[in-house]
Amino acid sequence: MDALFGNEFMNLTSVDEVQDRGTIRVIPITEASAPQCSDIISTSETALCRPSVDEPLSMSSVCDDTDTLSITESETSSSRQFWPTFFHVPQFSFDAELKLEQGNAAYKEKATCLIPDHKLKSNILEGLIQEIVKYKVYATDKEFNVVGEALISKHPCLTEKGSLTGYAGWKASLKNKLAVYRTHLRKLGCPEAADDAFISTEETTVGIYILKSQDRSEDFGIVLEGQKVLQGLDNFALAMAMLFGLMYALNLNYPPELKHTFEVLQKMVMELEGCTISKKAQVLRNRLYE
Repeated sequence: MDALFGNEFMNLTSVDEVQDRGTIRVIPITEASAPQCSDIISTSETALCRPSVDEPLSMSSVCDDTDTLSITESETSSSRQFWPTFFHVPQFSFDAELKLEQGNAAYKEKATCLIPDHKLKSNILEGLIQEIVKYKVYATDKEFNVVGEALISKHPCLTEKGSLTGYAGWKASLKNKLAVYRTHLRKLGCPEAADDAFISTEETTVGIYILKSQDRSEDFGIVLEGQKVLQGLDNFALAMAMLFGLMYALNLNYPPELKHTFEVLQKMVMELEGCTISKKAQVLRNRLYE
């Protein structure tokens, strides 16, 4: 309240203007009168501050300019987004969408699956890869599953007969396509695509790796649950034998997708516990002895 203006309330520009024993009115901030931090930084999950409509404006409710600047810069420093809960299947080319529309209609009417030609399949894979790299250049097995499920959910005519998931072939093609695209990005100097071997090791449950140096020497090692547990082995045969020894010692189950491969190696090649054998392995044994 300023006595020079008939005891009317005036806006203050500095606390030095407050007279001794003067009267100050604090006007509550409203959503319309001042922007909130959550409006400024829309990409942040948790806003720095959100002043309440019913609370008076104070120093604790004012956004800190330094914090706002640092978060904005960190958010804009990378174009990558977080992997979505629901993967969005992008719009493909006009002719591809036309073929898919016709295929979906036939699938709905007669449950007929569409067998895509080379051009259509290439168009679909390219579109999905471009959507994936918005989030990451290395996708996990589960994330490829999410993409496959989203694809056949939006375009059921692309469901693969004979596949347990309905998208096993699409998943394999996407993995190969993304690996080729990473090679292209690596040549362009993309730092996220630089360390292919490290990422592959992290995502490996059970495996044997081979590192070749410039002097043509080879280093064989074993990976379990994304960790190098043995390295510096002389050859692949030794690495395989050591892998079986580790799996027996640690009582590990064979990976489901490789159980038949490991069974053949164990019971037919190494002749360990070969009394009982699955039908698939038995068929292979019969063919080998024909």
